[in-house]
Amino acid sequence: MTRDPDDNQRLFLTQAKESYQKGIDSHMEIMTHGELFDFEAGRINEEGIHEGLWLHEPGVTIEEYQDYFSSILKEGEISGVKFTGLTWPGCGCAACSSRYADLRKSGPLHINQAAFDALLNLAKDGKFRTRVLSIFYESSETEFGILRGQLKENSASMI
Repeated sequence: MTRDPDDNQRLFLTQAKESYQKGIDSHMEIMTHGELFDFEAGRINEEGIHEGLWLHEPGVTIEEYQDYFSSILKEGEISGVKFTGLTWPGCGCAACSSRYADLRKSGPLHINQAAFDALLNLAKDGKFRTRVLSIFYESSETEFGILRGQLKENSASMI
C-alpha cells in the first residue's frame, strides 16, 4: 500500500497515521487470506502459501519470520506508523483447510513457536511501538474452517 496506493488505501493510511499519532494502537494484520508478499519485487507472490497458514508451518525458522515481519514493520514506518502487535484473521480456503487438517494430525493446531520468538526479538530491538505486544490469535474449528479469536496460551511468551 505504501508503494502505489489506490484511493481506499491512501485513506486507510491517512487514518492509520492519524490514529497512531493520537496513541491508538495499530496492529499488523498481516495474516490475511492472501499469499506472502514479495517485498523485493513489491508484489504478492501469487503462487505462494497464504500468510495465515505460513505461521503454522513447522519448518519455518525464526530468521525467516523475523525477516518477513521486519519488512512489514519497515512498510509501516514509511507510512508513519509503528505497530503495537499482530492480528491473525485466519483462512478457510480449500488449500489452507487441507493443510490445516494435515497439521492437526500431529496434535493441536498452534502458531509455530519460531514466529513468536521472531516477534519477541523484534520487540526487544525496539521495532514495535511498545515492548509488550498484543497478539490476537486463537483458532477454533467449525464447519466453515478456522476462525480467529484472542491469544491466550502463548501470550506469556511475548511478555
